[in-house]
Amino acid sequence: MGLIKSLNLGEMNSNSVQNSPLVIQHVSPSLYPYLGSFFNFLDVAVSYVLRGLVSYLVGLLQSIPTVALELFIFFAATFYFARDGEKIGVYVEYIIPENGSTFLRTFSGKRIWS
Repeated sequence: MGLIKSLNLGEMNSNSVQNSPLVIQHVSPSLYPYLGSFFNFLDVAVSYVLRGLVSYLVGLLQSIPTVALELFIFFAATFYFARDGEKIGVYVEYIIPENGSTFLRTFSGKRIWS
């Protein structure tokens, strides 16, 4: 915890990093010219990751109503098919004539869609 407080991350820039006592104590002076580009890279990488994470979470939150609607339709259809499945079978048999093969053959030669 003392390490984070000593870094003072709120006011960090490449000059403050190079002049920080921690960097002076632990980093070789030959690496000072690269610290600025390293922290710029780190800044871009962190912002890219955070932007992607936020974008994913927003997409997830926006999809919740759609998923809820799909689940409602699925469970309602499953319930009614389970309850009235036999009635639906009888209705389909009523709609299609007993000699279904001739019924289907008459439509196979005609063009339904133009």
